[in-house]
Amino acid sequence: MMVYDFDGDEDRSPPPWNGPECQPTDLDAIVMALEIAAINLTPTTAAEFTRGQLLDEAVGMGVDRAATESVVDRVPFLEKRGDRLRLV
Repeated sequence: MMVYDFDGDEDRSPPPWNGPECQPTDLDAIVMALEIAAINLTPTTAAEFTRGQLLDEAVGMGVDRAATESVVDRVPFLEKRGDRLRLV
């Protein structure tokens, strides 16, 4: 049985995570949370959102707000349009 093959398991739940714990200030976790937050805030192709909305969404995923604020302006998948942001 493969780890993603849930048909062989009665309760169909994924196996427990045995990897390293993620810290709320880990750069990889922050960037991933920002990208997921941007995707969540983009219901249509050209949707825009504020920096605050993006930060609130990312912090809701468990990353540190101060660390996230220092990273948000440097990620390559966001385009600044005045005081709003857009996923590119």
